[in-house]
Amino acid sequence: MAATEADVLGSGLDGGVNVSTSGSLAPVGDTPPGQPKGALAQILERPAVRKALPYFGFALVLLLGIVAYTTLSAPPPRALYPEMADSDKETAQQLLKKNGIGVTLDPVSGNLQVNAADFHEARILLASAGLPREASTGFSGIKDQMPLGTSQFMERARYNASIEEELAQSIRRINTVRDARVHLALPRESAFIRDRTEPKASVIITPYNGRSVSDGQVQAIVHLVSSSIPYMTPANVSVVDQFGRLLTEPVDGKDLNAKQLELRRKTESDYAERVMQLLVPIFGAANVRAQVNADLDFSVIEQTYENFDPTNTGVKVRSEQSNESTTTEPKSQGIPGSLANEPPAATQAVAATGANAAPNNGASADATAAGSGSVVRGQQKSAAKNYEMDRTVRYVVDPAPRLRRLTVAVAINNAIVPPGSTTKPAPKPLPAAEVARLTQLVQGAVGFNNQRGDAVNVISTAFEGPEAPTPLWERPETIDAVKYLFIALAIAPVGLFVVRPVVNRLTYVAPPPPQLDQIKEMLIANGIPLPEALGGDSMAGGMAGGAAAVDGVSVEGGA
Repeated sequence: MAATEADVLGSGLDGGVNVSTSGSLAPVGDTPPGQPKGALAQILERPAVRKALPYFGFALVLLLGIVAYTTLSAPPPRALYPEMADSDKETAQQLLKKNGIGVTLDPVSGNLQVNAADFHEARILLASAGLPREASTGFSGIKDQMPLGTSQFMERARYNASIEEELAQSIRRINTVRDARVHLALPRESAFIRDRTEPKASVIITPYNGRSVSDGQVQAIVHLVSSSIPYMTPANVSVVDQFGRLLTEPVDGKDLNAKQLELRRKTESDYAERVMQLLVPIFGAANVRAQVNADLDFSVIEQTYENFDPTNTGVKVRSEQSNESTTTEPKSQGIPGSLANEPPAATQAVAATGANAAPNNGASADATAAGSGSVVRGQQKSAAKNYEMDRTVRYVVDPAPRLRRLTVAVAINNAIVPPGSTTKPAPKPLPAAEVARLTQLVQGAVGFNNQRGDAVNVISTAFEGPEAPTPLWERPETIDAVKYLFIALAIAPVGLFVVRPVVNRLTYVAPPPPQLDQIKEMLIANGIPLPEALGGDSMAGGMAGGAAAVDGVSVEGGA
């Protein structure tokens, strides 16, 4: 009993006895006493390190979650300049890498791409370096490209090219135009040419992918080019897209058609709004639908009216004039002979009287002719009267547009859902008298005109119910939640089966070995003979080839 603790443990080990406790003694496999431990093990056994290990494991799991979230939810890279020339891509790529901006090359389109967070910084950096470069500089490069001794033809050609490039740069400022080219056909100016040839221009535009150039923008391009060239009219400017489609039409006709369509839509909308304002307070906004079709006549009619005697006062004689003429010749006289056979010169007596002449003018003329020995050969009379009559001339221009015909269709729900109810009632059509009354009401609201051929139709029908809500599994927020749940489920096994065992292993603290007195008491209390090392008589009875477990203490014996 005088043996020390070390001797007892040593003799026990030498005698083939291994005493171990579950939960009380250090697990088998620990570093044996006296054997030096590694540097990492010594560091991990420090109390401060063991206390910090759980926090380190939590931080590791959190870091893995952040990395997974960033990887799955990171925005896609953005293309810097989709149409950058290949000669500029290499310079731009080297410049971005030199400044620490990650850049990649899209294998499909060949565009340079950067992260969304670095997009604007990369564009500013490239702009400061003059990238992407432009092929021509317009008027700014004329002085550098004009050597001494340049011919007049070359000067004119370069001047025209500079104008074309300046116009192209202005057109590229439009937000939907990616690229533009301008071709000018400018006639030679000369003081000896009377008839001037009008200049013409052609514009080729290429919009951005997924975008289109509106009609208003096309007209703006036409007027921009025509206003920049002297004596050029908008009709002499043609705009073509990259597919060869002509985008310009006669300016007046196209603009008029667009205005006509807009005016027609506005007219129909105004009439439909009148009907809705009238019926919505009666049936509710969800139970009334109205559509209007307005047939407008945009032709301009010019009429000229000329009306004589519009007051039916009869004709009035303003002046009257009569003319009368008589032809006479003298009777034959003298000795027959050659001279007598010649007829004398005929004399003509003409009597012209006015409106106040006496009615016996003819008789006096005959008497005069008879008294003078003349023979009447012919007589002619004419008279003219001028009447006073009222005359009205009217010039009328009918303004356009004019409403040619109006058609109105109104549908009323016959299964109105009461407020607060969730069930749809059975359809209940409106009575014919009620439909007729509503028809008259709508006719009065739109200014119904039967002579124009207007038509108003009001029907009572069942409306479809409100659109069903989107299912929960199809909502965007549900999809996002499921995505994050999968991320958490992917990280959880790492924390449970990798991080947690490592943390438990590193934070495990072995309890101190039991004292000799405690071992003796435990063995005696359980009726186990004491080993010789502990002052017992023999180990053959209870220790030969057997083992006994006492409250978590196992004593194994062997040779």
